[in-house]
Amino acid sequence: MILTILILCFVCVCVCVYMCVYRVVLVSNYTQTLDLLQDLCVHLGYTFCRLDGNTPTIQSQRLVDNFNSPHSAHFLFLLSSKAGGVGLNLIGASHLVLYDIDWNPANDIQAMARVWRDGQKKTVHIYRLLTAGSIEERIFQRQVSKQGLSGTVVDLGKGAEHTSFSSNELRDLFSLTDTPCLTHDLLHCSCSMDGSAPGNIYITHIHTVVCLCFYLMCF
Repeated sequence: MILTILILCFVCVCVCVYMCVYRVVLVSNYTQTLDLLQDLCVHLGYTFCRLDGNTPTIQSQRLVDNFNSPHSAHFLFLLSSKAGGVGLNLIGASHLVLYDIDWNPANDIQAMARVWRDGQKKTVHIYRLLTAGSIEERIFQRQVSKQGLSGTVVDLGKGAEHTSFSSNELRDLFSLTDTPCLTHDLLHCSCSMDGSAPGNIYITHIHTVVCLCFYLMCF
């Protein structure tokens, strides 16, 4: 199995959460990604359940109830954002990993709300996984821009927000910058990007240093 940096981050999160006897929901937009991570869970010996577009409706609630049970044997819930990103109550977990970034920030917010719901008694932790210098980072930047613009529109009571790319914006999506993390720079985040900020955990890995931005982890 080829271990990408995102998979390494996911494994590190799982190791830390597992040690604390908490549970995790993993959300992805793609069933192929869920297939890959399911194989990884089997390899690592993590117990899991999975809900995607192929899961019968009658079985979905049974999976949710089983996972939310205090005596559940499942550590992970693998969830397709399209099949279960809205309406599910997964308060059995207090940690949620967004493995993919959606162009529409509302979809990611809905996915986050699967664990942050009425009845949740634990502190909720949300992890967004993205690689600096990738198209996912640009998508996240646009999410931040959209949410800021959306708030402005609501406050001013004006019409629809800008929904298309200009030529310059399209070119900018594929441009490279000489910085460890452009998003970190644009947000003027004061953290050290080494995981040393309060509330952060880890991370170094052999041959790879994973920089954590406190803002990105908590956004």
